[in-house]
Amino acid sequence: MSTRHSTHHFDTEEEATQYREEHGTGGWIFVCSDKAESTIYPFHMTPTDIVKTGMTSSSGGRFIGANGKTLSKEEAA
Repeated sequence: MSTRHSTHHFDTEEEATQYREEHGTGGWIFVCSDKAESTIYPFHMTPTDIVKTGMTSSSGGRFIGANGKTLSKEEAA
């Protein structure tokens, strides 16, 4: 597993999911509901932590965990 604590931005959910699998980064992926742009956050951040940063889309979206679990932005707030 990677020890990096950075975010990674992607144009699609598929690109983000593939990157996470190939590089073993872990971490939640946030998928914007309006553009499908996706961001992988560091593995130590919870969805609630991510929402509190203000770095998620104001139009909403969902989180995808490494185990496939999904949460809406509202559930994480």
